Amino acid sequence: MGNEELTVSWTELKHIKVEEGFNLRGKVKPDPDLVAKIKKDGVLHPIHIRQSPDKTCFHVVDGERRYRAAIEAGLDGIHVILHEGMSDEEAMLFSFKANEEQKPWTPGQKFKMFMKLHDMGWSTSRISKALVVSKKTVQEYLKTKEKGTAETKEALASGDVPSRVASRVSNFPEEKQNVVLAKVAGKGVREALGDVREEEKEDGMVLRGPKPRAYRLAEDVVDRCQELEEIIRDQLDMAPRHKTLRAQLMIIDVLKGNSTVNEIYPDFIGELRRSNGG
Repeated sequence: MGNEELTVSWTELKHIKVEEGFNLRGKVKPDPDLVAKIKKDGVLHPIHIRQSPDKTCFHVVDGERRYRAAIEAGLDGIHVILHEGMSDEEAMLFSFKANEEQKPWTPGQKFKMFMKLHDMGWSTSRISKALVVSKKTVQEYLKTKEKGTAETKEALASGDVPSRVASRVSNFPEEKQNVVLAKVAGKGVREALGDVREEEKEDGMVLRGPKPRAYRLAEDVVDRCQELEEIIRDQLDMAPRHKTLRAQLMIIDVLKGNSTVNEIYPDFIGELRRSNGG
């Protein structure tokens, strides 16, 4: 996408649509001030669009406020920049970066973006590099996604608790997470983390004194699993159909406790057979 030649053209508004769920900021309503300005001066900056998968219309990639205001102002068409062959991933990243320049994303909007990319198979490293966000922040969001209750995820999405706190709260059993959330919601990071640590001590989640060798080994296994998963996902980014790598990810999933051997066995054997041409 970086080397494409972009040209401005004019397109009728009836051929342009907003893709459901694409805008991380949610539903956009026409801005009365922008509508009045467009009625007077027209749309000064073109919007960015791409062709819909079924090729029946164009989808807005960036500029939904201008698009909706133009409709409200009674315009028939609008100047656009068409991105030929833009994929879903490219559209999401383009929109994320373009909108970030205008108005910072909220924690909830970042959460949605991280989850979308992670569900598409992106590694933490790749998300971090693409969105220019620290790897640790991405890990905190994704840990909350995997282990947090609906209430913990909502607290992170609404900004009631920072990602660093939400990821720690997610370590508690489901029935305890709401209790901890009630204590930390709305507090600063330092104070909230202090409350979380007190709850961890109360539940025996914090060891006093030197850590036993078995505990250190367990921590090491968890860290190595996470590192290995990152390496495998990065390799899959370059070779998405690599069967052996997919099989290795299944094993990592078992080690992390997300699956059992019985659950992955049929798919695991299938991937290995395909990788060997069987």
